[in-house]
Amino acid sequence: MSFLQIQRRNFWFLFINPNITFIEEAIFSVTEIKAVYNRYLGHVFENVCREFLNLKNRLL
Repeated sequence: MSFLQIQRRNFWFLFINPNITFIEEAIFSVTEIKAVYNRYLGHVFENVCREFLNLKNRLL
């Protein structure tokens, strides 16, 4: 599984899956995701940086 697939899966299980019924019934507010999205994105950014450094290290 690629890095992007893992991140997409994580996003799905963290934000979409628990709220799928509310989303389907159009009673879900995006503000609920916005409340914790920056914290989630911080972890994603850390993983991107870690992957980049690992790849760069292999090329040296």
